[in-house]
Order: sequence, then structure tokens, then C-alpha cells
Amino acid sequence: MNILFSVQPAPGADPPATHGASVEISYARNDRVTEPVRLELDSQLKGSVRLENASSTLLQASVLDAGGSALLSRTISADGNRNAVLTLWIADVALIKNGRC
Repeated sequence: MNILFSVQPAPGADPPATHGASVEISYARNDRVTEPVRLELDSQLKGSVRLENASSTLLQASVLDAGGSALLSRTISADGNRNAVLTLWIADVALIKNGRC
């Protein structure tokens, strides 16, 4: 199955104009290989990518700073329409803005 993975700030979580933030998504593929995919976020902390040949609806997503260090990590499950959304809450956006855990 293919999963559409998206990142977006929650309503009220005003993202700073930033650059260099990315998300690394790890997921199991049909060939039993865990595949990491990196997604660069835009200045509004939004982005999406299609994850192909997923064998499970569970994904591990880590928001990375410009140097590649993990700022936060979440396990996300795709819904029945094969969409998975990482919502960045106000505290998450502040963490990304400050660039530290």
C-alpha cells in the first residue's frame, strides 16, 4: 500500500519563517526493509511525501533540526484512506523555532 504522509502546524501554532527543518519517516516496506525517507519542510513547516509499498500503517516520524539532530519523535498511524498526518502543536513549533530539545 502507498501512504500519503503530511506535516502541518495545528491551528493557532503560528510557524516562524524558518528553513532547515526536515522530517525523517521510517516505515516497513513489503520487502521487509525499513525504509527511512527525509522530507524537507517549507518555511511554514508544511510538506508531504508518498511512502510506497508500506507493509504497515504505523510510521515513525522524527523532526530534525538543520544539523540532522532529532528535536521530537512520534509514532503515527495512517487512517483508512491511507493518509498519515504529523500535526505540529504550539509547543512543537516553539521547539523547532528554538532548535533544541
